[in-house]
Amino acid sequence: MKRIHCMKKFLVLSVLCSLIACSSSSATKEDKPEEQQPKNVYRNPVIDYSLPDPSVIEGDDGYYYLYATEDIRNLPIHRSKNLVDWEYVGTAFTDRTRPDFEPNGGLWAPDINKIGDKYVLYYSMSVWGGELTCGIGCATADKPEGPFTDHGKMFRSNEINVQNSIDPFYIEDGGRNIFSGAVFEESMRLNCLMTDSL
Repeated sequence: MKRIHCMKKFLVLSVLCSLIACSSSSATKEDKPEEQQPKNVYRNPVIDYSLPDPSVIEGDDGYYYLYATEDIRNLPIHRSKNLVDWEYVGTAFTDRTRPDFEPNGGLWAPDINKIGDKYVLYYSMSVWGGELTCGIGCATADKPEGPFTDHGKMFRSNEINVQNSIDPFYIEDGGRNIFSGAVFEESMRLNCLMTDSL
């Protein structure tokens, strides 16, 4: 019985400490208007419009480049020197160079890498609910801001019999090139070793 009573006291004390910590942190927040805040201070969001599924890489020019699912058509690119203050650079594709293996599909969840001397951009292309027709494609550029040359689809879900092949992810590990993605049945099930691919 004493043990239960002690546990209740501990729980109540923990909740009170949490409430005090939360109220004191909000009380110390600066009341300066945003325009008076120093520029290099992190504020959320760092970019104040929709850029889901971001992928970031540091370019050879000292900028960080961010690529995101297209709410801005043709896959938006932003850059920053400090990961706080971002500027819009353009898009990875134009209407003319845009991938087209999924009619009316959107470009989702890009993954940017530097492989050799090329910037390699993997992307998903899908329509909402298109678990069997979506797929993953690849494009390359000499500079992180592009222009990117599309190399087309690598595969579509219905071609490899893996539902919802999206969210590409590339990593080099111990001399091996490992490519992964998320699929409908279970995340990260699609793991393909790629030796000579982009």
